Amino acid sequence: MQPFKRGKIVFKPAKEQIAEYMEQHGLDFPAAERFYAEMVNDEIWLNDTYQVAIHRNTPNHMMGDDISIDHLSIKRRDRETIHDWRDLQEIKNLLAGPEREAIEIYPREGRRVDTANQYHLWVFPAGTCVPCGWNVRMVSGAEDAAKIGAKQRAL
Repeated sequence: MQPFKRGKIVFKPAKEQIAEYMEQHGLDFPAAERFYAEMVNDEIWLNDTYQVAIHRNTPNHMMGDDISIDHLSIKRRDRETIHDWRDLQEIKNLLAGPEREAIEIYPREGRRVDTANQYHLWVFPAGTCVPCGWNVRMVSGAEDAAKIGAKQRAL
């Protein structure tokens, strides 16, 4: 993966952009205004394949104000679908830190956000262990996976 560089997104004037969010996403004015305020302050990172918007310390989560969660919104620059676990892991490591844990959520329908081929990682503070997942490290390259009849890319 090529290195990421800081980027910038150009928005329409606030009033126009907020109205567009209201129309596109069915948001009321206060929700669209909050969404806009968050978006214009996001860090944008770009490489040859991906665009990542990072909203640090997002208030838009359900864990309470005492937990600081970063939201990584990841999409391909060509707008194609992705779900390459290793790419998402590397993006998380590069932009949030290799020792921070993140989750991707498949929510109930009432909380579903699905407006583009975009993927969302919710990154917990350093030292926080998400209470699900494995307790060991197991990583295989192509040769190791082939020994058990599985397929994997080379490391």
